Amino acid sequence: MSKVFAFSGGCYSGKTTSMLEVKDILESKGYTVKILGERIRERATKPIDEIRQNPSEYFKLQKKVITGKIHDERKAFADTSDTIYLVDRALSDSLFYLQTYTDFTDFSATQLSDYTRFYAYTYRNALYSFKHYSKLIMFKPITDVKTEDSMRPKHVGIVNNVEYLGIYTNTISFAYMAHRLTSNDYMFSCVSAINYKPEDIVNSIIIPKL
Repeated sequence: MSKVFAFSGGCYSGKTTSMLEVKDILESKGYTVKILGERIRERATKPIDEIRQNPSEYFKLQKKVITGKIHDERKAFADTSDTIYLVDRALSDSLFYLQTYTDFTDFSATQLSDYTRFYAYTYRNALYSFKHYSKLIMFKPITDVKTEDSMRPKHVGIVNNVEYLGIYTNTISFAYMAHRLTSNDYMFSCVSAINYKPEDIVNSIIIPKL
């Protein structure tokens, strides 16, 4: 049976870089590994800050991204091979971004109904995923921010702590609802990309779950 490991965290936490290095290490050990990307980079055509200035546009983007992620994860969970899947952003992350950055103040009644339905749809699927993730690895924010990535907010060095706390709160909630677990149990681990190297993730978090 496949194993699905979700890499979670706010912007500029080192999760994607660590995930790519984890993939290389696992493949060097003979494992078959597939990455399920966060999808937003291939969908967005403008900087993220610019997209978020138009709530309708941002919501449409998130609908496409999250729907694709749900489809990818369901296929991974159903895979009967020994493939290891590494997910860039858990659905609890997606729910946080949908909730936090969609300003629906000026939405029409139709738009607001659509948002409400989609939020509930994402919530249900996040709960389903938490029942099937082999483990979730949450990355703490990196404080020394040096980036000009247009898919990160302009003030990422300020907001990444807020994002981490919001995503962490979602993670605790879904872990508890899915497994009646607390943050001290095995469902997820919090790591720092500065102090916790990809080799550590492979040896102490992933390998024991295979």
